[in-house]
Parts: sequence; C-alpha cells; structure tokens
Amino acid sequence: MASKNAYTNKPSAKEIWNVLEEQYKDEEKLSKSHLIDKFLDFKFEDDTEVITPSKVSGWWLDTGATCHVCSNRDLFSSYVAAKENVSMVGRSVVLVLGTGTVVLTLSSGKTLALKDVKYVPSITKNLVSGSLLCDAGMRLDFQGGKVVLSFKKMYFGNAYRTNGMYKIGTTVPNSVVNEESSFAYCLVENL
Repeated sequence: MASKNAYTNKPSAKEIWNVLEEQYKDEEKLSKSHLIDKFLDFKFEDDTEVITPSKVSGWWLDTGATCHVCSNRDLFSSYVAAKENVSMVGRSVVLVLGTGTVVLTLSSGKTLALKDVKYVPSITKNLVSGSLLCDAGMRLDFQGGKVVLSFKKMYFGNAYRTNGMYKIGTTVPNSVVNEESSFAYCLVENL
C-alpha cells in the first residue's frame, strides 16, 4: 500500500512522480512511434531540385496555368498577405502567401502589369498565365520557337522556347515599376 501524506491524504510526492514518469515514458514512446510512421508515409512526388527564390530568374509563359505566379516578394508593386493553396502540375499543391501586382518591363521597352499574381516562394519558375493574358485581350502568336505578344495589334514583346517552355524577354533585373506612369498598365489593366 502506498504511503499517504499526513496533510493531504494523497500518495506521497515520490509516488506521484513515479506514476507520472511511467505515464510520460509511455507517451514519449507513442509519440516517437507516431513520428516514425509519419516519416515512413512521406513520399517524394519527383526528384526536382529545390530552388530558392534567389535562383529563380525570368518569367515563363505557361498556357496551362490558371494564375500568374511569382517567387520573389520584392517584385510586387502592390501586395496583400493571404494564405491559400494552389494546385500545380502533377497534382502537387503549393502554399500561396499573398497576392498582388507585378509589373514586367519587356525587352521591347513596354511594360506589362500582371494583376492577382500569387506569391509562392517555393515555385521554381515565375509563371505568366497565357490564358489570363488572352482573356484580357492579349494575342499570343506561336511562330516556330517563339511567341509574339501583342495587344490591339500593337507589338508588346516575345517569348522564346527554352527547354520546352517559352521564356518571356524581360529586362534584367525585373524591378518594380510605378504603375501610374506605365503606358501598358493603362492598356492592359486587367492582366
């Protein structure tokens, strides 16, 4: 029989300690077991190299994308923090940390304001949605290894095929442009 404390009629501190110690040892074993199970259930979707935002350069035209995506927070001229998920190719899901406007300066000298761009730091390429460009009135003409971008018959710029995708010709670095002074922003304000 356990000895009782004379003041509280409860088991002694040592007995309480021993019971708690046993209880937590069992919980710790269970917790470690659960962590191992979780680790073993983890599966890699592919062998893609993880690229940090500083390694991501340029903008890629993606006719299958339903939204514009950018990995560099510094490129946003306006930004609102938000947390949501977006599905990528191969059924992978990535975390979106915010949305905003990114203004691209094309190699033609014209600027293109992209609205509702998703900020996804983990993305490996900055993507411009070809379907959103078309929805806003932009024309995409695919011509043997390049895409000519135009708006209301006015030439905007080119994208050149590189490793199976089309890289948009932009000036380096892509810096934030004042939207009010951007001619293209006025023309293509819904992009």
